[in-house]
Amino acid sequence: MTVTLSPLHIDCDFDSGNILVLDASDPAHVHLNIRKDSHSDHFQWFHFKASGLTPGQVHRFSLDNAHQSSYKNAWTGYHAVASYDQQTWFRVPSQFDGKALSFDFKAEQPQAWFAYFEPYPRARHNQLIERAKQIPGVELLASGRSVQGRDIPLLRAGNGAAGKRKLWIIAQQHPGEHMA
Repeated sequence: MTVTLSPLHIDCDFDSGNILVLDASDPAHVHLNIRKDSHSDHFQWFHFKASGLTPGQVHRFSLDNAHQSSYKNAWTGYHAVASYDQQTWFRVPSQFDGKALSFDFKAEQPQAWFAYFEPYPRARHNQLIERAKQIPGVELLASGRSVQGRDIPLLRAGNGAAGKRKLWIIAQQHPGEHMA
């Protein structure tokens, strides 16, 4: 029996989305590249949505430029993550052949998201900031802007009095660093 797979649509036009489609004409073997970070030669993070998956069929995704990424040795033993709802994420067995990182995905639904690690969406970050501001003794001191125009809040816990310990915490500098 021959199965013809539906055409795929690969999208990264969403919060933390990042991928470049090289060739998606064969849904059984999609060729992609990881795009560089803004204003930088660094690249490691990927996050994309594939629509038009054929449930029950295997779709192969290949990140062809993985060997040129900032931490190319990190791909050995690494496994991509996937989700059908962007809430529950699971590992997808992946292989690195020294050039490309690839993974086979047997679709259960017609669309899925794939990423380097489970993304930490901006909406979740904003909820965290709002909850923190409700804690007694926490205040928003300032809010800057990222190069993409997103808010960068500066919160202070305590009164900042002399002799008190001072601690600086920065997170989410890159989308794949939320685990910090």
